Amino acid sequence: MINICIGYPRSGTHWIGNIIKHFSKNKFLQLHEKYRIDLNYDKVVYIKRHPAGIIESTMRTFNIENEDINIINKWKLCNWKEHVESWKNQQNVLYVEYEDIMENPIKEFKKILKWFDITYTEQKLVDAINYFSVENIKMRGEEPSPKGSWRGDNGWKNKLSSKFIKEIEDTFLK
Repeated sequence: MINICIGYPRSGTHWIGNIIKHFSKNKFLQLHEKYRIDLNYDKVVYIKRHPAGIIESTMRTFNIENEDINIINKWKLCNWKEHVESWKNQQNVLYVEYEDIMENPIKEFKKILKWFDITYTEQKLVDAINYFSVENIKMRGEEPSPKGSWRGDNGWKNKLSSKFIKEIEDTFLK
């Protein structure tokens, strides 16, 4: 049995996937691929993050200061909208919003663990979320993500200009 946590880069797939793997007894992958017919899986949780969050995270990761909508193409994948659309209407896929996880992690992780038929106790879930928090990862002397820049919030709302956010939403969400 292969289960997958998938999302566009900078959507929280590594952080969320690490928490799921902490409980899972089955093979579990964390990927950024768009849907392919030959991708063999049993169940998928698709993490959808607001494109402004992805762009702000990418800017922070690569120390980019100027607001440019083409920054999202740094990942050399299909564009964000194409990625999200490729997973729509696929079988055995649970869609979860990154922003919902940040707002209520216990509720959203319960939904995800139930989706994968993973047993847990609420205390162990709280412990796992705390263990994989950026603060605790740094205290252990580890890198919080492959690029070492995971912050784990919705900081884009305060970091990007309202004009740039509107441009992002007009481009990707309309």
